[in-house]
Amino acid sequence: MTKRIIPAYELRVTLDHVEPPIWRTFLIPADAGLDDLHHVLQVVMGWTNSHLHEFIKGRSRYGVPDPDGDDFGSKLHPEHEHGVAELLTKPKQKITYSCDFGDGWEHTVTLVAIHPAAIPAPKCLDGARACPPDDCGGPGG
Repeated sequence: MTKRIIPAYELRVTLDHVEPPIWRTFLIPADAGLDDLHHVLQVVMGWTNSHLHEFIKGRSRYGVPDPDGDDFGSKLHPEHEHGVAELLTKPKQKITYSCDFGDGWEHTVTLVAIHPAAIPAPKCLDGARACPPDDCGGPGG
């Protein structure tokens, strides 16, 4: 049996609307789902995974659909059915990651590079500054 080598995506996440910039660069397996990316983002940014979230690419939204069907307007695609490689196919492409809708935190996630060789992932490579605490009121305070 041949062992399958899974490429690694090098991603950079930046917390939007905050100065000076708060950011992280990290690796994630290319076959990771958006649900996996959500959990990695929560860890590398220091969030507590205690709020709703969604990913946005163009006009499409991905997240955990409300069982009651109230997804705030446009259709919300189930994140566990979609992968990072589906939304980010080449370097410099970006998606938005929103979490804590009450505070309105938005992040820009950019594909920096695709590493063809197997690299242990997920792994945080670099970053700057700590995120604000949860429930502090968002970028406007």
